[in-house]
Amino acid sequence: MDWADETDVTAAIERLGRLGEEQGVEGVAAALHALAQRVRRHEFRLAVAGQFKRGKSTVINALVGRRLLPADVLPLTSVPTLVGQGPRDHVSVALQTGATLSIPLEELPEFATETHNPGNVRGVQHIAVEIPDPMPVNNLWLVDLPGIGSTVEANSRIAYASLDMADAAVFVTGVDPPLTEQESRFLDNLSHRVPRVFVVQNKRDLFAEGDWRRALAFNADQVAAVLGPTAIFGVSAWGALEAKLHHDTSYLRASGWAEFESALVTFFRHDRQRVWQASVAAKVGSAVRPVLEALAVREAVLGAPVEHLRDRLRHVEQRAAEVHRARDDAGVLLRRDLARELQALDRRLAAWAAETCSSLSERLAELATAGAQHRQAASDPLWKAAADAAARQLAAEEVAWRAWWQARLDQLTQMGDRLAKDIHQAYEEEWGVQWSVSSALVLPRPEIALRLSAVDRASFFPDVSDSILGLMPARIRRRMVMTKTARRVWEVVDQLHGRVRQAVAGAADATANELLTRLGHELGHLEQRLAAVVEATVAEREAAEDAGPRMAAELTTRRVEWQRALDDVNAALQQGLTREASEPMVEEPSRPFG
Repeated sequence: MDWADETDVTAAIERLGRLGEEQGVEGVAAALHALAQRVRRHEFRLAVAGQFKRGKSTVINALVGRRLLPADVLPLTSVPTLVGQGPRDHVSVALQTGATLSIPLEELPEFATETHNPGNVRGVQHIAVEIPDPMPVNNLWLVDLPGIGSTVEANSRIAYASLDMADAAVFVTGVDPPLTEQESRFLDNLSHRVPRVFVVQNKRDLFAEGDWRRALAFNADQVAAVLGPTAIFGVSAWGALEAKLHHDTSYLRASGWAEFESALVTFFRHDRQRVWQASVAAKVGSAVRPVLEALAVREAVLGAPVEHLRDRLRHVEQRAAEVHRARDDAGVLLRRDLARELQALDRRLAAWAAETCSSLSERLAELATAGAQHRQAASDPLWKAAADAAARQLAAEEVAWRAWWQARLDQLTQMGDRLAKDIHQAYEEEWGVQWSVSSALVLPRPEIALRLSAVDRASFFPDVSDSILGLMPARIRRRMVMTKTARRVWEVVDQLHGRVRQAVAGAADATANELLTRLGHELGHLEQRLAAVVEATVAEREAAEDAGPRMAAELTTRRVEWQRALDDVNAALQQGLTREASEPMVEEPSRPFG
C-alpha cells in the first residue's frame, strides 16, 4: 500500500477549517483545526469511559503502572484527563478561556476532581499529564473521562461531549450493579462515535468467583445486544496495579489483566492504522455534518413558494407542540405514580409505627419503677430506641426510593429519546432533510439522601408531681405511669413518623420537579436548534422574495464547496496516514504498559 505523507491529510482538514472561517462557522473551524493538529502529531487517543465509580481512573493507573490519577470512593473525575509520554512528569491544564496552566503533578486533584473542582467551576477544558514511562506505540494518549450516571449532571454531559476526543475506547463496567440501562445507552452512543470499543468488567477482587461469573455472563448478553458478540475482559485493575508496583507476576495473572493488555497490544500493532483512519474520517464528518444539514435545509426553504413557508413552519411547530404535550402527559403519569407510591409509603410507615410502639411498650416496666433521681436516665434508652428505629426505617426507605427513582429515570430517558426523534422526524418530513442528533439526552441521576430534621430529646415519664405520686399506692402509681407512658410512646413515634414521611415526600417531590424540568429543557433546546435555521431562512426569504433564486444558487455553491473539501479529506485518508504512527516503540515489549 502506498502511504501518503501526513501533510496531505492535514492540509485537507486545514482547508476545511479555513472554509469554516470564511463562512463564519467558527465552532466547526476550531474543531477542524484542532483535529488537524492531532493528525500532524500522529496522536492516537484511547479513552477509558463508563459509569461513575466503575474504576476508570484505576484502569489507567494499572495501564501505566503508577498511582497517577486520583481514585476515591466518591465520583472523582470532573474533566477529561489525558495521559501520554513525555520527557518528565508534567501537567498542563487547558482552560476554556484558551489559557494554559502548568502545575505540579501533586496539584492534579485540584483541577481534575469533582471534590476540588465541582461541576468544573474552574473552567477546565482538559488536562494533559505527561510521564516518562514507555507506551506500546508512539504518540498514544490515554483519556480518563468523567463518569456518567452520577448525581453530578455536568459530568455526564462532559463525558458525552468528550467522546469525539477518542479514536478507540475501553468501556468499564462492573458487578454491583451489573450493566445498567443507562450504561447500555452510553455504550450504544460510544459505539457510534469511535470505531473500536474494548469492554472490561472491573473489580474482580471484590466478589466471589460464582457471583463474578454470573455477572460476566449477564453483562456479556447486555453488551452483545448493543455491540454484537464482544469479548469482555474480567479484571481487577486495583490488583493489576498492585502486582505491577510489587513486580508480582502471579498476582498479575490472577487479576486477569494480562489477557486484556495482550489484546490491546495486538490491536495497536495490527489494527491501529485502520481504526485511526476511520476515526479521523468520522470526526471530520461529524464536524461538517451540521453545516451541510443547515445548508440543505436553507436550500429547501428557499426553494419553496414563499406563500407556503409560514404554513409549513406552523405545521412543524404544531408537531413540536404535540411532543411537548406528550412530555406534559409523562409528567402527569409520573406524578400519579408518585402519589401511589407515597400512599404505599404511608401504609409502610403505619405498620412501622405500630411495630415500634409494641416493641417500646415492652420496656415500660423499667420506667415505671424508676425513682425521681433516675427518671430521665431511665427515659433516655426508650427515646434512643425510638430514634434508632426511625433512622433504620429512613435508611430502608432511602434504598427503596433510590431503586424506584432509577427505574423512573430510565423510563423518562427512553421516552425523552423517543420524543427527540419525533421532533427530528417532523422537520425531516416537512423540509425533506435528515437531521443528525447532536448529542444524547442527559437527565440527572436522582439523588435520594434522606435526612431527619432535628427532633428534641423526649421524656417518656408522665408529668406528675412527686408529691402526688408519693401519696398513691404502688400498684395504682405503676398502672398510671404505664398508661401515661404508653400514650407518650405513641406521641413520640407519631412525631417521628411525621418526620420520616416529610423527609421522603420532600425528596420525592424535589426529584420529580428536577427530572421534569430537565426533560423539558432538553427537548426545548433540541427544538430551538432545529427551528433557528428554518425560521431565520423563512424570514430572509420573505424579506427578499425576488432574490430567492440568487440566494439558493449561493447556498448551492457553498454546499458544493464544503462537499468538495470533505471529499478531498476522505481521498487523502483513503491513501492512508503515515506508517510511523502505527509502529511500536519496541518490537517485543515484556511489559507493554507500566
